[in-house]
Amino acid sequence: MLVLAGLAMAQWHARLFKRIGTNINTFGEPGTLTTAGLFAHTRNPMYLGMLLALAGVALALGTLSPWLLVLQFFVLAQCWYIPLEERKLAARFGRQYADYCRDVRRWI
Repeated sequence: MLVLAGLAMAQWHARLFKRIGTNINTFGEPGTLTTAGLFAHTRNPMYLGMLLALAGVALALGTLSPWLLVLQFFVLAQCWYIPLEERKLAARFGRQYADYCRDVRRWI
C-alpha cells in the first residue's frame, strides 16, 4: 500500500505540472509557482511520494539493505535536488516564493 500511495502521490503532481504547463525537470527553469494539490501542505510532494514508495519496497523486502537506498535518496534530495530547486524558485519568484516557504513546510 505504501508503494502505491507514494507512486500515486508523485504521479498526481507530475500530471499537475504537465496540466499547468510548468517544467518538471529539476535542472530546468521553473515556469510556475505551484501551490495546488499537496503543494499546499508540503513543498515537495513528488520527492515525498518517491520516498514513501522506496520505503514501501524496503518494508516489503524485509531486510535492512534496501533502507540504504531509502536513506541515499533522502540525503540526495535534501542536500542536492531540493536546495537547487529552491534557489531557482527564489530567484524566479522572489517574495512570492518566500511567502510560500514561510507558510508551507518542507516535510522532506
